[in-house]
Amino acid sequence: MNASIPFASLRKLLVRHEMAAIMPALKPLAKRALARRTLQPGASLRCVAGRSWVTTSPGGEDIVLRAGERYQAGRRTVLLIEALEDSVIQ
Repeated sequence: MNASIPFASLRKLLVRHEMAAIMPALKPLAKRALARRTLQPGASLRCVAGRSWVTTSPGGEDIVLRAGERYQAGRRTVLLIEALEDSVIQ
């Protein structure tokens, strides 16, 4: 049996994969929800909506990101993120 994928479906799949590589996934966080991210040097965390409290390690910096703001890592950094209100991060 030779299974084939319709061209339109294959194209949608490829476009979705390419977009995922270009634009990291958006992560919605409910108020008080926690998330953990590891950033490599030069990578960034962006607050798309809401406000989030970010604690960095190493360094122990505390930062509040508001919609439209970003944190850029200068070195490999682990972030603990708490949504101060319903938020979306990327």
